[in-house]
Amino acid sequence: MTDKKATEYEWNAEKWEPIIQQKEIVNWIAQKAKKEDYRQEYSIQEMINLEEAWKTNPRLKSTDIFKKKQIKRLRPVLLKYKSGKQYKTVFENLLTEESKTDRKIKESQTQNNMKITFSQNNGKKYAYFVFGSR
Repeated sequence: MTDKKATEYEWNAEKWEPIIQQKEIVNWIAQKAKKEDYRQEYSIQEMINLEEAWKTNPRLKSTDIFKKKQIKRLRPVLLKYKSGKQYKTVFENLLTEESKTDRKIKESQTQNNMKITFSQNNGKKYAYFVFGSR
């Protein structure tokens, strides 16, 4: 950046301060974690469950997730079942969860602000996609 632009924006490098002090990021960038929110060790499955819960509700705290036990456990699939009812309950829950996951994936792959135009020239059909248009 040129000196002219720096003075235009009133950036004075002499007034800059470090963002890390005493091995911590300064408070005006990120607040210090509270003791009840701080937990050093998470298992891989707990981290996966936290990330999945945060996709639907980003304001959720890790302590809330583990207190409420929002983690739904599915029954394991067996090689042999005692009855048709047992088979139905295991696979019904499994298929329901799979359809919810598929729906979330498809919804996350949508594209907004897109314009599509179709034309035909010399017997060939063309589609034009313009992303970011309003």
